Amino acid sequence: MAKKITPPRAAISGSKGPGLQLSAPEFAHLPYAVTSDNAYLYEQVPRVDPPADAYGDPGEPDRPPGQPILLGVITTLDLGTLERRVARFQQTDAAEFAWRSAELDAAGGQIEPLPLLADISFPTLQISTAPSLEAAGESVLNRLWRLPPGGRDEFRSLLTNCQLTVAGSEGLWEALLHYHASGSRTGRTFSEPRVLVLVISRQQSAEILRPVHRVVRNLPGFQAGEMVRAARENFFFEDVTRAMPRLDGCGPHFNPETARELLRPVHPGEVTMLAITAHSSFRLHSEAGWADTLLAHVSPKLRECASVQLHEIILDRRLGVPYRTRHDGLQEASDHVVYESDMTAAVRAVADGANAAFVMGVANSDVVLDIASRREMLPARSAELDLSLQGLVKYVVAD
Repeated sequence: MAKKITPPRAAISGSKGPGLQLSAPEFAHLPYAVTSDNAYLYEQVPRVDPPADAYGDPGEPDRPPGQPILLGVITTLDLGTLERRVARFQQTDAAEFAWRSAELDAAGGQIEPLPLLADISFPTLQISTAPSLEAAGESVLNRLWRLPPGGRDEFRSLLTNCQLTVAGSEGLWEALLHYHASGSRTGRTFSEPRVLVLVISRQQSAEILRPVHRVVRNLPGFQAGEMVRAARENFFFEDVTRAMPRLDGCGPHFNPETARELLRPVHPGEVTMLAITAHSSFRLHSEAGWADTLLAHVSPKLRECASVQLHEIILDRRLGVPYRTRHDGLQEASDHVVYESDMTAAVRAVADGANAAFVMGVANSDVVLDIASRREMLPARSAELDLSLQGLVKYVVAD
């Protein structure tokens, strides 16, 4: 028997239920794989735990009530078709490309899905009453529902004409292209090479892209005062040291919630970031159109992105830390800039001796997807898919 699930629109939001606070499911031991002959609907369902018993021990989790939160469809798509239609919103980091390529060679193929955002609405899909796979996280249940052939074909047909955008895994995408191209040159044969993908609807994705922060370390001649002067001269500037306790030896006092509150834009089009040194913290922000003259050589959309403003105005012009594009098109960062996905880790690096950390504001999905549609690109590692979705089916084995 089958039931129809119509995914709720705009259901994924930090203010609605658990949002994207997803614990990665343990798929390593589960006998499911995605092949050209099948596809899976992935959904996340809020989990409700019963009260503790008389001895204070928690009971078994109840079955979660209500509608599931749909995250996406996992399937395979033809590499040649994808190559013609996939867009990127940021350059590819050379270091990420290198380790992704090594991973493909070591595994003999792809072991992690390529995340894609698509301009589609998920249809009503026929699925069985019981999930093919279920794994419990801390606050959610994670489920894979195997789609019947009709549902699989219906979904793939929807992707025929829509825009597909790589969601912060440019290194994996470029490594896949290189892997299959090098295979044809070395005698390896791939009959109709296909790529494992996780397709997420842009209309239902909310803010699944998160910013990647920058840590400046071991920079010769670094002067915190010069960095502060550059910030004062080029940004709206607020000293928020009182709200963000000093970090000289006091890393654990950092409160991510305080930082997120400070990073929240006050006005439409406002770009925000925090500049943090061992002794002081500053909120830097700019209004819409503010950078039109200063960054006249950059397209209007890129001028409104925090990573572009940071690299162009402070790191490159004032601190002498450029980001370089190699002859093969990959971006190679300076040895003095480290990318850090975790905000707390970026700030703790300052407590451990780094020169400064730049904590970036929200990566707006609409903005980055608009940039991709224009075939423009942000600096590498400007944003990435939220970690709660990474490694979704990373170690599957044969079905």
